[in-house]
Amino acid sequence: MDALRIPVQAQGGDFTSEALDVLVEMSGGYPYFLPEYGKAIWNIAPGTPFELADALGAIEVGRRHLDEGFFPSRWDRATPRERKYLAAMSTLGEDQPRSAGVAEVMGPTASGSSEVRDSAIKRGLIWSPERGRIAFTVPGMGDFIRRRQLD
Repeated sequence: MDALRIPVQAQGGDFTSEALDVLVEMSGGYPYFLPEYGKAIWNIAPGTPFELADALGAIEVGRRHLDEGFFPSRWDRATPRERKYLAAMSTLGEDQPRSAGVAEVMGPTASGSSEVRDSAIKRGLIWSPERGRIAFTVPGMGDFIRRRQLD
């Protein structure tokens, strides 16, 4: 018997451990995302135990929902200069890019990038996990910005 197919009880529904692992991984450790994905899986799955295909579908539905409210609420509170900085961060595709790398992406006309970085930190949009590096305060924000730029 495949150990990944053993149902796991979670809040009234059975999940295969494979499905539960995918949902937890896609949450990026951010607790708010789990109820979004959980609601989606309950709405789209034909029944329990929830399986990997259900989890993958729930991630797509949950991501669309997050893209409609959660992520835009953060993007919309950023100033235009901060948005440019966040967009430059997202193009690097790293979890914790170097501040200097972001400044380089912004180009020579981006004077005062450290001031913009500091204001985005104060606004709670990014944080500095270590000297010279920055990261989004919520997982998936860089992906949201990249998806937004494709629209």
